[in-house]
This record gives sequence, C-alpha cells and structure tokens, in this order.
Amino acid sequence: MDRKYYLSYLLNKKLKNQSEKIFEGIANGRKRALDNWFQDMWVAMQLTRDTILAYLGQNGVDFEDLINILKDKRKRFEDFSEFFIINSQGQVNISTYEGQIGRIRKDLPNFNIGQQNKPFMYGPYIDEDTLKIGNCSSKFFDEVTLMFSLPFENDGKISILCGRVPNDVMSDVIQDEDTHVYKESGDNYLFMVKTNRDIQIGTAISRSRFEDNTFTGGENLKDGISTKKWGTVKIKKHTEFEIVFKDPATNELHEGVLNTIKTGQNLNSWPGYPEYRHIYVGGKGILITPPHSDEIWGMMCEGDIQEIYKFKSLNFKIPLKFGILSGSLTVLNSIVPFSNYLLWLANLVIMYALIKFDVVKSINKTVNILQEIAEGEGDLSLRVEKMSNDEIGELSRWFNKFINNQMTIIKRIGISSRDSKNSAIELSGMTESFYNNAKNIEGIVGDLVNNSVEHNQIFQNTQEKFNILSNSIVNIDDILEGVNEKTTNTSNKAKISEKNTIEVLETMLGLENSMKIAQESIIGLKKYSEEISEVVDVIEKISKQTQMLALNASIEAARSGEHGRGFAVVANEVSQLATESEKATVSISSLIKYVQEEATKTINSVKEISNQVDIGSSSVKNSVHTFKEIGGEIEDIADKVKSISELVSIQAIELNEIAKGTEQAAAKLDRDTNRSEDESLTAIHMVKEIISQTVQVDQSSKVLTHTANNLNEIVSAFKL
Repeated sequence: MDRKYYLSYLLNKKLKNQSEKIFEGIANGRKRALDNWFQDMWVAMQLTRDTILAYLGQNGVDFEDLINILKDKRKRFEDFSEFFIINSQGQVNISTYEGQIGRIRKDLPNFNIGQQNKPFMYGPYIDEDTLKIGNCSSKFFDEVTLMFSLPFENDGKISILCGRVPNDVMSDVIQDEDTHVYKESGDNYLFMVKTNRDIQIGTAISRSRFEDNTFTGGENLKDGISTKKWGTVKIKKHTEFEIVFKDPATNELHEGVLNTIKTGQNLNSWPGYPEYRHIYVGGKGILITPPHSDEIWGMMCEGDIQEIYKFKSLNFKIPLKFGILSGSLTVLNSIVPFSNYLLWLANLVIMYALIKFDVVKSINKTVNILQEIAEGEGDLSLRVEKMSNDEIGELSRWFNKFINNQMTIIKRIGISSRDSKNSAIELSGMTESFYNNAKNIEGIVGDLVNNSVEHNQIFQNTQEKFNILSNSIVNIDDILEGVNEKTTNTSNKAKISEKNTIEVLETMLGLENSMKIAQESIIGLKKYSEEISEVVDVIEKISKQTQMLALNASIEAARSGEHGRGFAVVANEVSQLATESEKATVSISSLIKYVQEEATKTINSVKEISNQVDIGSSSVKNSVHTFKEIGGEIEDIADKVKSISELVSIQAIELNEIAKGTEQAAAKLDRDTNRSEDESLTAIHMVKEIISQTVQVDQSSKVLTHTANNLNEIVSAFKL
C-alpha cells in the first residue's frame, strides 16, 4: 500500500467508523431498492396475467386483442421491453415484438419451470433480441437480459407469460448516481455466488459505473484501465460476464468478494484490499437472493481508500492559511513598518476572506437550494458542488445525499400518486358504469315483473278451464276402469285360447310324426312285397324245371337197362332243385313275418293319429267357445269407448276455447318474450361488463394496495 494512504489515515482515523456507517447505509439502501424493484416487477407480471385471465374468462382467444393488452401493459410498466406468451407446445403465439411470434422458445428455462406451474426469473443472460427490440427505459442497454415468467392455465393447458427486462435497468437501481458518496471512485456491482449455469463464481452480472466515461473523466473499462504491472483491464462489450473480480497479483478472488461468499457479508474501510485493478478499496459486501430465482448473488459497494481518507478539516486548514498570511504580514511589517491598527485590520480582512470563501460561500449555496425546496416548488435536481475535502465539502456531500433521498422518496410518492390517480379514475369510471348498469337492470327487472303479473292472470283463466277438463277426466277414469276390467278378462281368455291353440298345434305336430311313421311302415311293406314276388318267381322257375326233369326221368327210366348212367344225372338235378325250393320256402316265411310286423306298426300309428285328432278337435271347440266370450267382452268395450268418445267431444270444445285463449296468450308471451330476451341479453351484457369491471376493480385495488405499502414503507422509514 502507498505510504500516502497511511498518512491520510493517520490524519483522519475518526473517518474509519464514519466510512463503515456510510458503506452500511449504501449497501442496505441499494439492497432495499433492489428488493422494491423486484417486488414491482412481479406485481407488474401478476397484474398483466390477471388482465389476460379476465379477458379469456369473458372472450375466446383473439390474438390481436391479447397483443393489444400486452402492448398496453408494456407502456404502463416501462421497465419491460417486451411481453410475450409461450403456449403449451413451446411456441410464442402472442408478443409485443412481432419478430418473436411463431418462434419455438423451449430453450428458455422459463418454459420448463413454467410447465411445472412455477414463476421464475432467469438471468442475467445474453439475448441478441434485447438489442433488436429496444424499448429500454435505461440510457444504457445491451444484450444482457433478465427474463421474468408467470404461468397460467387456459382450457386445461399451461401457458407462460414472459416479461423481458434489459439488465441495465436493474443496474440503474443499484448504480443510482446520487447514492454514490464517493463520487470519484465509488462503484456498486453484482457478482455471481451460486448458480447451476456455466458461470464462474465472482463474475460480474451488473454494469460497472466505470464501464464507459459517462460518470468519470478518467480511465474506463471500454477504453482500458491500466495497472502498475499487470497489463490493462478492458472489456469488449459489457461488464457482465467479461469481468471476474480477482486481484491480478494473485489471480484469486479479491478479499471483499471472497469474504462475502464465505460469511455472507464483508465490511472493510481500513486497510482495504486490492481489487481487480489492484487498487486498494474499502466497502461493504452482502448477499442477494432474487425472488423466484435458483441463484444467489453478491453485491459490493466500494470506494478507493485514497478517496475515503481524502479529508482536510477546517480546524486545520483555516488556522494554517491564517497563520501563513498573518506571518507574511508580520514579515512585511518588519521590512516596511506600519501601525498596529493597520496590522489588526489586515488580519481581520484575511480572516473575513478565509471564512467567506472557505465557509460562507458554500453554505450560502446550500441555503439558496434549501430556500427553493422549502417554498415547495424547488428544483430537486439541483446539487451543491463539492469544492473542498473538508467539513464544508462533507456538508455539500451529505446535503446532496439528503436531497437525493428526498427526490427518491418524492419520485416514489409521485409514482404511487400517479398509480393511485389512475386507479382512482378507473374506479370512478367503473363506479359510474356500475350505477348506470344497475339502473338499467332495475328497469329490465321491473318490466319482467309486470310481464309476470300479466302472464299469471292468463294462467289463472286457463286454470279454470282445466278444472272443467279435470272433472271430465275423472268420469273418463271411471269408464276406463271398467274398460280395464273387461280388457283384463279378455286378455285372460285370450291367454286360455292361446293355450288351446298351442295344444292344437302340438297335436298337429304329433299327427305329422305319426303319419311319417305310418308312411315309413307302408314303404317297408311295399319293399317286402317286392321281395316276396321275387321268391315266388324263383319257386315258379323251380317248378318248371322239376316238371322238365320229371319228364326226362320218365324217358330215362324207359331206357334204364342200357342207359343207367343218364338217369343218375337227372336224379342229381332233381335233388338240387329240391334244395333250392327249400331255401325259397324259408325266405318266403321270413318275408311274411316282416310284413306282419310292419302291418302292426301301421295299425298302431293309425290309432295314435285318431287319438291326436280327438284331442285337437276338443281344443278347437274350447278355442271357439273362448272366442265367443271375447266377442262379447269386445262389444262391452265398444260401448265404453263410445261413452269416452262423447266425453272427449265435450273436452274438445273446452280445449278449443283454451287453445284460442292460449293462442292469444302465446302471441302476447311471444312479444313479451322477444322484448324480455332483448332486455335479458342487455342485462347479461351489463352483468358481463360488471364482472369484467370487477376484475379491473380487483387490479386497481391491488395497485392501490401496492401503492399504499410503498407509501407506508416510505413513512415508516422516518421517526415521526
């Protein structure tokens, strides 16, 4: 460390505690501002989502209307440069930036986490679209982006509302220029502590105050910052992701960042530590946990040790200057003597000049600004120039800090007031609309009540006609009871007739089977008869042969003396014929037996057929008797039906009168219904408007609640 730092520290040891309080205040103030900003972002996302859900609840999906809703919300919430919606398939179908529509954005972690129905903030990350879109509320902006997302359900599917915010907008929150007590070297920055992404711990994730020459005339990161012997620290595009907060001498994370990561905080205002430029700085480090994020960040609020202890008290400066000037006068008086009065007067002028230029001049500037502010119309953007590093310089520094705090408070009050005013105007307009709609609905309900009274009178007249009909119906009911009894008897007799018919049918089936058996027996007899004929033919042939043989035997017998051998042959033939006659006789006997058996079967079948015919005849007689009884019952029923017909004729006359009255009533009802339908549609439309306005009232209430919380937080910061 440079020796001049030690000398400054030794002269201003009392500043150590003061600077620690300063860094504590800066860090806590920036953390509180960042927390408020995150809360504002999520409230904006919720209000935008609620507006979309309210629209979808009252209408179908109309992309043009939804795009207009998102555009309106983007104008209202200026920190967002784009709103868009990713559907359940990962496609952007609605966006305030036309170039985004139709793209598949499954690459965004917001999509995967949104499908789990969870809100999420992703980033900072590099997104070239952020530069193309523009619409940034910060005068600094590049490709570094924060993406907020909030899921919602429509028709059972999850869609994801996304809001794009340039990272420089968040950097503006922690780099608010008026919050820097140490103007020459002060810097507030964010760095990565814990992440699932491929980002080195200690990497910058916000814009440095010295990224360019906007706030200081010295070296900056874009042009390059020279170190004593470690080269030049320079960025290509932006601080984020290009700077890692390491001491170039050790190539390790510098003490402020390292201790903040290890212990959750760090406070060091002496002797300080070398940072990424290897310049000794002091400051405060704390951890930041962004809502709905899976990362942990760190924030450092730092200033150079040289500037922290760059202070020369008036108690030292004025006596020193007065002593030098007074000593000079004394020396001059010894060379050119003049009166003690003149010497005293000269010392008085010197003291007056010192007090005027070193004290009063700066105080007057402060008083003038205070006068403007005290009158209620002062310019809060005015600042007292810090012209010295003494108590007056500190007064101007803290006066500027005070004015900045008041301006910040008034800005927040102004934003809250604007939101409250807009919400009040919306509520006023909706209240008036509620009143007008309620009056219209009251008139519609009155007409409906009057129509109901008239319709009730028509129904009373119709009721009298129906009483007459009711009495006729009672008479018909009595007659129908008798008809029912006759019908029951007829039904029972018909069932008996049905049973007899079934029995006749079964008998006929039996006859059919018996006839088949008899037919088969007759066919058998015919067959056997043919076989008997064949046997008879054989016997006839045998008889003829026997006669021939007998004749031959007689002839041969006459010759028996000489031809005895021939007789023997004839005798043999006669013997064979006798054998055949015996076989034919046996065959005839068997055939006769079979014929007798078939004849017996045929007789039995004929008897069975006779019995079946007797049974069928009896059943037919019973059916005829039953049908005669049914005929008598039907005549009685016809008489009853005639009576019913007469009663129905009477009712027809009454019904005709009712029809005429009903037709007239229907015509009136039709007119009233058409009018009521129109009025009902009007009432329904008004109710829908009221429901939609109720959602807007809810949103306005949320805005007012958020505004009230902001105002309450502002007030609670003061002791009253």
